Amino acid sequence: MAFLQQISQARELDPFSISINFSLGWRLSMARPYDRAIEQLRNTLEMDSSYELAHLVLGQAYEQKSEFDEAIAELHQAVDLSHRAPLMMSALDHADARAGRRQEAQRLLDELSARSSKNYVSLYYLAVAYSGLGTNDQAMESLRKAFDDRSNGMVFMKVEPLLDILGPDQRFNLHKPLPGRRATRASLHAPGELRPGRWPPRPRR
Repeated sequence: MAFLQQISQARELDPFSISINFSLGWRLSMARPYDRAIEQLRNTLEMDSSYELAHLVLGQAYEQKSEFDEAIAELHQAVDLSHRAPLMMSALDHADARAGRRQEAQRLLDELSARSSKNYVSLYYLAVAYSGLGTNDQAMESLRKAFDDRSNGMVFMKVEPLLDILGPDQRFNLHKPLPGRRATRASLHAPGELRPGRWPPRPRR
């Protein structure tokens, strides 16, 4: 894949860059070779153990391998380091639900929902939480609202492993422009294609 070759070349040019090392691990996770992603992200955390995004993606990679204890441990660190940022909480919620810790997952979802009534919380994050709990109708409704809201998380929708469960649902085909709406670059993005570019921004606090 061209984007993996490009970021690998960048790392060769600057092997001690934390952001480049993380970006490689994140892209590997999105491309699905999880063992390689885990190795790369662990190497990144050896450079900076406080990098919350590396803990986030490492936890997500462990979850995809059904290594739930490791996943939840990493995601708890991401939540704590980010001061309970919604991005991190939704990922932990998803892992808790898949691990059978549904009460813990529901508590996190309730907290996210309560915060969204007072402050902005991307509906994309709520969709991730709902998908982990298997409440697909709520997940799809949250994605539709996130689409209307122009949530920046939507550009990752087609490559987000945590949303794979929604793939067979015809409503998931949100990359097509809605009737009467001009197509945007995000809406025309090819399904399954990972766009090269910046990794996710630092989570909102």
